[in-house]
Amino acid sequence: MAEKSRIEQLRAADIKMIKMGQAALQLDDDTYRELLARLCDGKRSATALTYQERQKVIAYMKQRGFVVKRRAASERVWDDTMSKLRAIWYALADVGAVKRPGNTTELDMAIEAWAHRMQPEISTLRMASGYQMQRLIEAAKRWATRVGAPTEDEQA
Repeated sequence: MAEKSRIEQLRAADIKMIKMGQAALQLDDDTYRELLARLCDGKRSATALTYQERQKVIAYMKQRGFVVKRRAASERVWDDTMSKLRAIWYALADVGAVKRPGNTTELDMAIEAWAHRMQPEISTLRMASGYQMQRLIEAAKRWATRVGAPTEDEQA
């Protein structure tokens, strides 16, 4: 399947924002569709709207109190770092170096306990600095290398 064009990506983002506005303003489906119809010449679906109509709906929702919330950059970095740690942890589990967690919560708890043993100054991973998280990733990679688990460097 071909990658979405930039226009399709923007359209999808606009529709997602409209749906977020609907939820934020607590509009039931009928009220939401009436709003679209009133603002956009009878159109009752966000997917049928033109770019200008989508912008008009978003502006209207913002006037009514909808606030667009972006994910903080630090949260995205933390998610990326945790994804790397999780991947290494699963690789360690595959070679028997650690017990395979049953779900993501157990996985995160295991990583958290290991991180605290490695760096006692870290009370919780959410509070760890980027430098501390990078040190944990490097330590996990060294561990994986010692036990023969593939790391992302070897898979590339």
